[in-house]
Amino acid sequence: MPFYQEKQIEEWLETETRDLPMPDGSTQPLTGFKLLWSKVDSLVLLNGYARLELVEFALEEVRLQNVSFDKAFTGVVAYLDNERRKAWGID
Repeated sequence: MPFYQEKQIEEWLETETRDLPMPDGSTQPLTGFKLLWSKVDSLVLLNGYARLELVEFALEEVRLQNVSFDKAFTGVVAYLDNERRKAWGID
């Protein structure tokens, strides 16, 4: 596991709000830690996921598990990031 500086960890724990595209063409703001958005950007840039695709996965989790969209989106991102890291042999 890599070593992170305290300053980097503190920056990851700051929050940021981004608008996510919804299937109906609207957007929904979501506030999350910068670490979440770093993972979202990696999934989009390195794995080719579209943000709308991540949103659709989260909406399916909302339907299946009856959780909030925020929680579902965070869970989808965490799961896909863990799978990516396993596939690349990082963890």
